[in-house]
Amino acid sequence: MTATNHSDEPSRFLTELDIAYLGIPLPPQEPLIHKGILGDSCTGESFLPFTNNVEIGDSISIRPKNGKSSQGAFPFFDICGSHDGLICGIGWSGTWLSNPEAVDWITELVAGFIEESRIDIYRQDFNLYPDTYWAKKDSADRKGITEIKYMEGLYRFWDILLERFPHLLIDNCASGGNRIDLESCARSVFCWRSDTGCYPVSESMKTALWNQNQNLALSGYIVYHAIASWDPSAYDMRSAMSNGLAGSFDVRSPACDFERIHVALAECERLRKYWEEDFYPLSEADLREDHWSMCQFGSQDSGVLLAFRREKDREERHTIALQGLDMDSDYLVRISDEEHHMVERIVSAGSLAAGYAFELKRPGSSLAMEYIRQ
Repeated sequence: MTATNHSDEPSRFLTELDIAYLGIPLPPQEPLIHKGILGDSCTGESFLPFTNNVEIGDSISIRPKNGKSSQGAFPFFDICGSHDGLICGIGWSGTWLSNPEAVDWITELVAGFIEESRIDIYRQDFNLYPDTYWAKKDSADRKGITEIKYMEGLYRFWDILLERFPHLLIDNCASGGNRIDLESCARSVFCWRSDTGCYPVSESMKTALWNQNQNLALSGYIVYHAIASWDPSAYDMRSAMSNGLAGSFDVRSPACDFERIHVALAECERLRKYWEEDFYPLSEADLREDHWSMCQFGSQDSGVLLAFRREKDREERHTIALQGLDMDSDYLVRISDEEHHMVERIVSAGSLAAGYAFELKRPGSSLAMEYIRQ
C-alpha cells in the first residue's frame, strides 16, 4: 500500500489497497456521529442515509459486496462532532481533479493501463455527488471555482486520452445519467442513462413513466441511450425502448414467460433502427398519470409512433397527428396493441397528419405503430 497526498488539503490518496486499518484523528467534541449511505443491488432500501453514534476507539467496518463498491456500503463516510468533523473517501474524491497535478498523475496512470493492456473501451463511473465537497473547498469570495477547475480537469483528462489513443471509446457513467452534458457527450458515450433503470415498477418507483419521460427529454439531442426493463409487458418494454435495452427479467422464476420475453425483444429489435431518424415529441415529459404520453421516430420513408395510456387516464380514444410525412404518399401502417395483436391498413399521409384516432381500452396500456411509405 502506498499513500501520497495529491491535493492541498490534509488528505491521503491510497493505491493498491485491499484492506486498510486507518488511524483517523477524530474531533474532540462529543458525541461523535458516523454518517454514511446504505446501498445494495436494487431494492427499496438502496441508497438510504444512516447515522450512528460512535465513541473514540470504536471500530467502523465498511466493505463492498460482489466486487461493486455501491453494494452493501458506499466506501465513503463522514464522522462529525458538534463543531468539526472529517470526511473519509476510499476510492473516490470530490475535488482532486480540480488540481492540475492530480490530473497529470491520473492521466499518466490510466494511459499506462490503456497502453499496457491494449484497452479499446475505457469505462469511467462516478457514484458520488460532489457539490458538497466542491463547496467545502471554495473560499467565500471564490464560490464555484472548485467545480469549474474540476470540470476543466475532467475534460482535459479525457482529451489527452483521446489524443494519445484515437481508437479509444470512453464509456461515461455517473450514477446513471448524471454527466449527460454536451461537453461530456462530445468526448464520450453513455450506455446507461439513469439508475431509475435499477428498479422494477412499484407504487413508489414509477419506472415506466420515468422511462417515457427520459425518451421524450433526451431524444431531442442524444441519439444513443439505454435503460432496463424488468417486465416483458408491452407497456413496460415500449416505455424503455431505445437504441439499447437491458432485460432485467427474473429468468430463475418458474413463472417466467420466455415466449412473452421473446416477442417483446423481437419488437424492440425490429423498431430500434428508427431511433437514428428524426424525433418528434408529441406530448410533454411530465409526472402526470392522467393523460397519454406519445413520441415519434422516423423519416418520410418510415418510422414508428409509440403511445401510452397512463395509469390514471380516463380516455380510451386519442387523436394523434403524425409529423414529417410525405403528404403525396400513402403509408402501410402496422398497429400493435398491448397484447401484440397487429392490424395492417393503408392510410393516406393527409389522414395521418390531420390526426388519426387510436384506442386503448384500459389504463396502463400501449401501442406501437410502424408506418412505411408505399
